[in-house]
Amino acid sequence: MAIDNGIAKDLVTTEQDVTTTVVGTFDHPLFKLGGAQITFGSLLTALVSLLVLIIFTRWMRFWMVNRAFARSHIDVGTRETLATLVHYAVLVIGVITIFQSVGIRLSSFTVLVGAFGVGIGFGL
Repeated sequence: MAIDNGIAKDLVTTEQDVTTTVVGTFDHPLFKLGGAQITFGSLLTALVSLLVLIIFTRWMRFWMVNRAFARSHIDVGTRETLATLVHYAVLVIGVITIFQSVGIRLSSFTVLVGAFGVGIGFGL
């Protein structure tokens, strides 16, 4: 049984149209943030990366408290403190890296961070 060439060409054309539509959807700009165009694909990449980062840092914190520091003679409170500090440090570095990879310049947040710092300063 031979396949009609017209049907095969229509299927290939339809597949190419679907691929073009899907790629176009991921490249469609949603908004601008810090001079960078945020697309659906970059937003999805950032969200998945943040989810993986959070899961990894939670696992790392658990591992540090229950495995790495458990073998030493460090107090439980000190183990928790060290693991939490490393957890937050890796989270901050990871979030900065993810923002940079998506194309968000962190210089656009300097005014916000400055205002936040002044607010904390007046609060103390």
